Order: sequence, then C-alpha cells, then structure tokens
Amino acid sequence: MKEKKKNFGDNNFTNTNDKSVLKRLTTGSIAKGQTPFVQLLQIVAIESDVVKMDRDEENPSLENNELNSSSHKKDLSPLDSESKSSNEKPHYNLFCSLLNNIIIRLQQIQVRQGTIPLLQGADQVLSGKSPASRAVRICGSKPPQYLWFVLSGGGCDIVQFAIDYLLHVGLLIESATVCWTLGFFFSIVIRHSSHRYLVFGDYVGGYYNSLIRMYGGYSFSIVASMLFNWIMTSVLSVPHYVAWTVTLLWTGGFNYFMLKRLWSFTGK
Repeated sequence: MKEKKKNFGDNNFTNTNDKSVLKRLTTGSIAKGQTPFVQLLQIVAIESDVVKMDRDEENPSLENNELNSSSHKKDLSPLDSESKSSNEKPHYNLFCSLLNNIIIRLQQIQVRQGTIPLLQGADQVLSGKSPASRAVRICGSKPPQYLWFVLSGGGCDIVQFAIDYLLHVGLLIESATVCWTLGFFFSIVIRHSSHRYLVFGDYVGGYYNSLIRMYGGYSFSIVASMLFNWIMTSVLSVPHYVAWTVTLLWTGGFNYFMLKRLWSFTGK
C-alpha cells in the first residue's frame, strides 16, 4: 500500500492504513535542546494534527458505514455491539487517542542531561492496568500515594463545588448544609472512579460492590460533615462558602485513611 508522509515541523510521520498511531509515534522526535514545558507545547500541537489526520483516514464514508452496518447487524455479539457503540463516539475516541499520544511523547522526553525520563508508567494508568500511585514516576521519583489522593480529591472537589453552586445559585436553595450534603453525596460516584485510576487501583468485588462499600464508608463523613457545616452556618453564622471550605479541609484527611482500609475487603 502506498505510504503518505506528512511533516509537522521537524517531525515526519508515516501514515498507512495498516499502522496504528502508536507505532508511528515512535518514529518521530521532539526538537532537541528545549525545556520540558516547550516540548509539551510541541507535543499538544503535533498530536492534535496527527489524531485528526488518523480520524479522517480511518473513518469510512457514511454510505459504507450504513452498508456494513446492515450486512453485519445480525451477527453482532455483545462484545461487537460494545465496540460498535464506542466507534459511534468520535469525540470520545479522539480525546482518548490524543491523550494516549501525548503520554507516549511525554515518556520519550529525557531530563538531567538525557539520563532520566520525564514521565514513566502513565500508559499503564490510561489502560487501567495500574493506578498512578503505583505506576507513575516523575523524573525517576515515585510520588507518595497521599499526593495522588490529594490530586484526585482536588479534581472531585471542583465537581462537588459545581453541584453546590448549582443548587445554591441555580435552584436557589438557601441552606448551606443541604447544598453541602447533596454535593458531597453525588460527587462520591466521581470520586470512586477517580480514586480507582489515580490512587487505589482495581475495584475489589466489582464496580457496584466497591461503590456500595465506598458509600458505606463515606456515610460517617456525610453525617459528621453535615452536622459540622450546620453548626458553622446556623449557630456561628459563618458564610456559606467559608464553611464549605473549612468542612472540606478536615474531611479530606479522614477520608483518605478510611478509604485506604475500605477499598479492599482485606483492608490492605
């Protein structure tokens, strides 16, 4: 099959229909002598073009899609159906491909005179093989697990804040305690998935058993933080989001040690 080549700056990528993005990326190189931050900007620009090019080349025309769909519709197994459903989400696939390509590029960057990789193990996190707290090394060093919990929890705190803000400003719920409790309760689903990939690893006993166990563990935090928040706002007249921040701070440390025990049945 005839090969097509496309230049992006100093990077040459060979595109063929029988080669994956992953294989082609190993043939490219980021400009030498640049700082990791500059290299990261180059990576994002390059991979955005590469993934867009792949999407245009690999997706057949709408007419062919309809023909293939009708001819194979009766033979689809559940696994094929799931794959077909995934292929119908081009924006999701584009994001995953872009993220995967950026990770590969970052893992090729060397620091300290080219002796140590800037990033290691992130591909294992993206594939779900291992959580970031076990697999990822940055400049050769392994960050502590609690740091990953802070990063994971911090991202989920933003989700909780958004829910709280929607309830308070959008739905005009005046009670700070009600907003806190509902925001905390609904954000646990997001925390469960985030902690799986960044902190604790595979769900023990399956997704739903693990989620129920997590809600059970968080139940004490929900009740205790609800009472604490009510005292601050109703008794001490602390402003809504000041009380929200203070309540968040003390629950974070407690939740880490609680989840560390409850994530698996053995508590290890």
